[in-house]
Amino acid sequence: MRLAMGAVVTASALVPFAASLADVGRGWLPVADTAIVVTRARDVFTADSPLLGQPSTAGDRTGVQVHHPGPLEFWVIGAAQKLVDRPATSLVAITVVNAVATLCLLWWLRRLGGIRTAALSSPIVVALLWSLRGDILVSPLNPLAAILPLSATLVCLVAASSGRRWALAWAVVLGSYAAQAHLTVTGLVGAAALTTTGVALGRWVLRRRSPRTAAPEPRSWRRPLLVAAALLVACWAGPLVDVVVNRGGNVVALVSTGAALDDGTLGWARAADVSVRALAGRPVWARPGVETRALGAPATTGQRWFVVGLWCIGLAGAAASRRRAPAVGIAFATATAVLVTGTLLMTRIPDNLFNVIALGNYLWLWPAGAFLWASATAGCVVAAAPRTARSLGDGACLAAVGVACSLAVACVVTPNPRPVPRAEATYTRVLSTQLATSLDRGSVYVMDIDRAMQDNEVALGVLLELVRQGFEMRVNGFAPSFGPRRSRAADADGGVLVLQRSRVGADAGPPGPGANLIAEHTPSDVAIRELAEAEDALTERIRRVGGASHVVALPELHDEGTSDRELVEGSFLGFQQTGFVTRDVAAWPETAALVRARSAPVDLVTVHLVPATPATAQQR
Repeated sequence: MRLAMGAVVTASALVPFAASLADVGRGWLPVADTAIVVTRARDVFTADSPLLGQPSTAGDRTGVQVHHPGPLEFWVIGAAQKLVDRPATSLVAITVVNAVATLCLLWWLRRLGGIRTAALSSPIVVALLWSLRGDILVSPLNPLAAILPLSATLVCLVAASSGRRWALAWAVVLGSYAAQAHLTVTGLVGAAALTTTGVALGRWVLRRRSPRTAAPEPRSWRRPLLVAAALLVACWAGPLVDVVVNRGGNVVALVSTGAALDDGTLGWARAADVSVRALAGRPVWARPGVETRALGAPATTGQRWFVVGLWCIGLAGAAASRRRAPAVGIAFATATAVLVTGTLLMTRIPDNLFNVIALGNYLWLWPAGAFLWASATAGCVVAAAPRTARSLGDGACLAAVGVACSLAVACVVTPNPRPVPRAEATYTRVLSTQLATSLDRGSVYVMDIDRAMQDNEVALGVLLELVRQGFEMRVNGFAPSFGPRRSRAADADGGVLVLQRSRVGADAGPPGPGANLIAEHTPSDVAIRELAEAEDALTERIRRVGGASHVVALPELHDEGTSDRELVEGSFLGFQQTGFVTRDVAAWPETAALVRARSAPVDLVTVHLVPATPATAQQR
C-alpha cells in the first residue's frame, strides 16, 4: 500500500513537467533572453567561461553593472550541450533539474514524516506545479529556473534542521543553484538558511542542557558537514574567483547599487500589499496561472486580517506541535522568515513599469506562500490529532493523493495559461537556415542587437543558431550578457548582420549603404488575411465600447493620440499579455482571435549584410 501510494504521488508530481515540456517544446527554439542564457552557456568549457550569472537591471539607475550571483545554470546547460547539442537541449536540461528538485522535495517530506506526510502534502505540491505549468516549469530563463530549486531548498533546510543530516548536502546544491540564478531569490535562500541554522543550534543547546534527552553526537554530523562544505565551495567557485580577480567584483557592485536605491522604489506599503494579496483568500499557488497585475492592486482590510489570522493559526499550530512534530514549527519559522525577507526586498524594486510587472520579481511568492499554508495546515492537523498525523487513516491519505492526481490531469487537459509564442521560433529557424548557406564560415560576423526589442527577440535566436552551427559571431550591444570575447565587434571582417521585422507592406528599406538582403521570411497570404480580419473585428469592438481609453486598465499607459486601429496593430497585444487590459476586454472572442492570428508568423522579417568597413578589415 505504501509503495503504491509513493509511486502515485511521484507520478502525479512528474506529470506537470511532462505536459509542460510537450507543450512548450513543440517547435521550440531559444529566442530573446533565453537565447542569451543558452549562448553564454556555450562558453562554459572555454577560456571565456562565465564566473557570474546573467546581467541584472538592478544597476540601471546607478550606472553600475550588476549580475545575478553565479553561473550554476550556465554550467548545467553547458554540460548538457556537450552531451547532446540540439536546440531543445537547454529546455530538457532545465526540466530535468526542476523535476529532480521536486522529487527531492517529496523525498525529504517522506523522510520527515513518512509516506503519509508526503501523501498529505502532495495536493499543495501539485497545485503549485499546476499554477506554474508551462514555461515556468521548463524554460531556461533564469528567474523562472530558480523557483522549483528554491521550493526544494526550503524543505531540505527544514529536514536538515530536524536531524536529517544528508539533507544538508541537497540544500547546499539546490540552494546555491536557486540563489545564483536570480538576485530576488538570493536573499530568500540566505534568510531560510540562517533561520534553520539558528533553530538547529538552539535545539542542540537545549538538548545538551536537558538531563532527560541525549544530544546528538557531533561526530555524526562530521561527514555531512564536510561534504556540504566541499559542495558549497565548488558551487560558488565562480563568484569567489570574480571577487578575487576583480577586486570585489559583483559583490561590491551589488552593495553600491543597493545603497543608491533610496527613493523611487516600490516602497513599504505597496510591497506589503503584494505579499498580502499573494497569501489571502485563494493564494497565488492555488490559482490557475500566473498574473502579476493582480498582485499590484491595493489589499483590502479583509485580506489583511485574513493573512494575520493565517499567521496566528500557523503560530498556534507550531507551538502545539513543538514536541510531537518539531519540523512543523521549523517550517513555519522558515516560511515566515522568507516572506518577511522577500517583502523587504520588494520594497527596493525600482518603481518603473518594466520592474513593476517583471514576473521574476514576484515568483518567489508561489513557493513561499505554499510553504506557509502547508506549515499552518500541518500544525493544525498535529495539534488536533492525539498522536500526530499518524492517527490519520489511509482514507485521508488516499483522498489527498486523489486531489493531487486530479490536479495532475488538469495540467494535461487544461490550456496553458501563458500561451507559448511560436512565431519567433519560425522566424529564427527559417532565417538561420538561409544564413548558414550564404555566410562564409571562415569569416567573423557581428549580429546587430542594439535595435528595437521586437527585432532583438529573433536576432538573438538567430545568433545562437549560427553559433551552434559553428559560425564565429560577435555582438555590438548587450556586451555584459555575452562575455568579453563575443563583445569584440572590431574583430569582425565579414560584416554586420542587421535583422528587420515589419508588417507586410511597410517598406523598411536597407539598413545602410551597401547592405545586401541575404535572408528573408515572407508570411503566407492566408496568415496575412486572418490577421487583417482579426484586427478589423477587434478595432470595431473597441470603437463600439467607446474607444481605446476604455480598454487599457491603466489609462496612463495609453497615449490619447493613438487611434483604435493603431492600438490594435501596435501595443494592444503587449498590454493583453501583461494583464494591462480590462478583464472584460481580455475575455472578448475578438481578443482571442487576435492572439491566435498573431501567434502565426505574419511579419516580414529580413536580414541584411552590411559589409565590413576597410578600417575593420584592416584591424582584423
